[in-house]
Amino acid sequence: RSVDDVALVIHTVLGRVGAGGQGDRAGAVAQLGTAAGRRQWETAFVAEFVTPVLDSVETTVAEGTGLIVADAAEGRRLFSLLAEREVVLDPAFGTASGANSWLWGYRPMLSLPLVGQQLATAEAANGAGAVGGAAQPRPLRLLREFLQRSDVLRAVHLLPKVVDFQQLLIRVFGERISRADARRMTIGEVLQLQGPALQQQFAHTAEAWAQLRAHIPDLVPRIGASYEAFLQHHGQVAELNLQTPLVFFLPSETDEGAIAHCLTRALATAHNDWLDAADVALGRERPTPLTLVPLQQLCAHHLSSLPSNEIIPFLLRHAEPDAGGGVAVDLAAVEDDLVSFLVEGKARVDMNSLSSQRVEYSGGSLSGAVLMSVRERCEQRALAPGSSARLIAHLQAANALTDALGV
Repeated sequence: RSVDDVALVIHTVLGRVGAGGQGDRAGAVAQLGTAAGRRQWETAFVAEFVTPVLDSVETTVAEGTGLIVADAAEGRRLFSLLAEREVVLDPAFGTASGANSWLWGYRPMLSLPLVGQQLATAEAANGAGAVGGAAQPRPLRLLREFLQRSDVLRAVHLLPKVVDFQQLLIRVFGERISRADARRMTIGEVLQLQGPALQQQFAHTAEAWAQLRAHIPDLVPRIGASYEAFLQHHGQVAELNLQTPLVFFLPSETDEGAIAHCLTRALATAHNDWLDAADVALGRERPTPLTLVPLQQLCAHHLSSLPSNEIIPFLLRHAEPDAGGGVAVDLAAVEDDLVSFLVEGKARVDMNSLSSQRVEYSGGSLSGAVLMSVRERCEQRALAPGSSARLIAHLQAANALTDALGV
């Protein structure tokens, strides 16, 4: 049987329960006080309400299907009843015995998908449809952009916490641990050594990865060593947990650390792309010069993010019950609030600052990739002969000192 057939049978049984079998209700309640009494009551219930329907299930399904087909030409009221979308004053639902028919009323949950449905309805009416009694005087392009990007934007508020966690790990392990040791050590062992202060920061990083993992390939450049390393190791970390090796949390562009590097880049890109899209949707010129904030100086007020636990309170300010028992959302007011809370006063992340968010392992000099990155970003000039000699002497003294200290 299909799901629709099963639903018809269940509603037929419920209809029989509401329409008949009044009996001795006080006696029936008393009968439920013992296990034997409950078994007896259940047997009688099945015999009176369930068995007759199942014995003629073919007829039941055929009659129910016929009612639905006949009802479709009259506004599909039966479909509305099956979905409990209207208050029913019908003895079949127990009103004759004093039951509250409003308990059968259905009200859709206020959510972003519901807002999306109402926006699609308004757009189908050429932008002039009435939603919640208020006409829309303008196309709501920014609201559409937000609904399309909401899955990634709800994670953006975690960016400063992810960066802080990475910086702390770099300070503790940078140039003090080899890549091999970082692969052997788990992040759980690190948290035990460093104390409970890191637990929350680790939890934020794991949450950001869980929310953004599927979207990262769309948010980072699909070229270069970091993306190739990300693709190579992406399948090894379905989730970040206490058993995940430390190397996955130490950002780099050439090994497992590409997971941490691409997570940070994806969060920053999601934020910057949203501001760029907002300028286009609102018909604004892109600000010149741009307000750029280095990754390491980011605060929550710089970022455009609406965490999951703030979405419903945000929408409730512009939602009211409608006459049909549903929820009407003032879409224009929602877009105005998006401008106020997620666009105005926000700064873009300086993507060049990502290059300094990188770990260096012990046991070797700076990697060729790092030196090449420095060469590309900094103008190269030859040193004067005297300066070269002094720099070489200084480096030799520094090497001697670190060898003596064993660092």
